[in-house]
Amino acid sequence: DILLSSSEFIQRIKKTFPHKLYICDPVMGDISTGLYVPDTVAGQLISTLIPYCDILTPNQFELEYILKHKVNTIAGIIDLVKSNPILSKKTIVATGCHLEDTPKGQIETIIIRGEDTERIYSQNIDIDAVGTGDLFTAIFASQLTKGKDLVSAATKASSTISEVLAY
Repeated sequence: DILLSSSEFIQRIKKTFPHKLYICDPVMGDISTGLYVPDTVAGQLISTLIPYCDILTPNQFELEYILKHKVNTIAGIIDLVKSNPILSKKTIVATGCHLEDTPKGQIETIIIRGEDTERIYSQNIDIDAVGTGDLFTAIFASQLTKGKDLVSAATKASSTISEVLAY
């Protein structure tokens, strides 16, 4: 099983190099299409990979799937993340979020780390494109590698996604 093999590999790396950062982008689905993978695969991803990550970069659909609850307010997201035994110990960078109070024409990236929450707004380009989460995580990770802080890295990734989609 590839997820189990990946989990074992990640655990070995984390044991040997505990300072190494593991960012997990749980590519499972999206609001417009639902799950991309069978429920069993999504469940295995949640149980075998997410527990070992330092940073989780789900989109809003994936976050709701992991939490088993719809989210439409920042307070709701924070409460659900803090009460989740796995996610409460992680840095969450939720992408593509549209909440009740998200300004019109904007989309949010929400960072939750311990008691700190940051909301990053970028232009919402009304296009259904595949791979934006992958691109976000790649840009985000590269910015962290360049020494950028969490918020700066997420801001750069969010603005770049908007620019790419507008183009």
